Amino acid sequence: MSEFSGNGAESFTKITSKKYRSLTSFEPGHVSQFPKKYEEAEECLEQAHQLASTLKDAQTEGKILNEIAKLYLTKDKTEETIDILLKIRKLCQENKIEVDEELSLMKLGQAYEKKGEFNNAIQIMKEGKRKAKEAGNGPCMGTLLKHLGFCLGGVKNLSNAEDYMEASLLLARGLGKRKDELEILLRYGEIYAQSKDMERALNLLEKGLELAEKYHDNRYEGLFRVQMGDTYTHMQAKQNAAENYMKALDPLKKAKETLLVDEINLKLSQPFELAEDNEESFESRRVIEPIKKPSRGKGLVLVRSKTDEFIQHGNKNMISGYIGSIEEIFKTYQLDIKETTTRESLLGMLGTLRENNHHACATILKNKFSL
Repeated sequence: MSEFSGNGAESFTKITSKKYRSLTSFEPGHVSQFPKKYEEAEECLEQAHQLASTLKDAQTEGKILNEIAKLYLTKDKTEETIDILLKIRKLCQENKIEVDEELSLMKLGQAYEKKGEFNNAIQIMKEGKRKAKEAGNGPCMGTLLKHLGFCLGGVKNLSNAEDYMEASLLLARGLGKRKDELEILLRYGEIYAQSKDMERALNLLEKGLELAEKYHDNRYEGLFRVQMGDTYTHMQAKQNAAENYMKALDPLKKAKETLLVDEINLKLSQPFELAEDNEESFESRRVIEPIKKPSRGKGLVLVRSKTDEFIQHGNKNMISGYIGSIEEIFKTYQLDIKETTTRESLLGMLGTLRENNHHACATILKNKFSL
């Protein structure tokens, strides 16, 4: 009999999970900064999953699959996340067990949210909210309330989104989850800016910035400054925009957000101006001046900048111009789609395009780069 018989799989899983949690905290943005940590975390979880599966320990297998889904979700592997979560459901049905169902529903909803399928996400997360209440899982409930609000904002149901924002903020504060509090204020600032309610957006962003400074959170302090800069840019208040971009640099450097720092420097060196929504104006900005020493980081910043520009001003007639500009950047900066950081960056942009209802463009981009 195996030395891991009986409770062996569960014991091994606990050991492996402890190691896996020590490798990564699963903060957004950390995947690109610490790819090796995430690879090690995934390896630990796969070992635990193989053992639980071999020993036919369905309960432990379900728990470890939930952790794998969490990792995949952080790495923007949305399709793989959905496959894993559906596998958990099948495992539970076949073995007549329940394995943290509220967590599975939460992650499944988040995966659909990342795909821009907000209505599916809302339906699933409402079911997850009911399960979280039954289980008395406060942290899960907080995450569900937060993302339900984000999805309702995504379908422009701002009145209901606001209710969820207030509820999730209260719960985050009650649980002492500062990063959740900051994320909620940042995301709602973005949602209101996209809905052209600039006064409400700036009010939320200023509250968030005040909290980030109070909590000494360099990353969020920089992110709030960047979003305020973007909001002022769309209001054509260029001086206010430039001031916020400049004030974002120091905290983001301290947070080691290199790509964001490069993006801000690019914005400051080439002041953004609102353009007319016509194909000619978009085409005229396609050309990328060649540089002597191609930089992958700067290339990815330019790809993000072009994507943000298309999201703000693009329509179906501009898709070919946008795709052409991305191809030129890849060629000029010698970007390789097979390289992990480049691929994950482009996958993230696919999700952003879908979230902003540019589904046709996202599909063409996906096919063009075989994502």
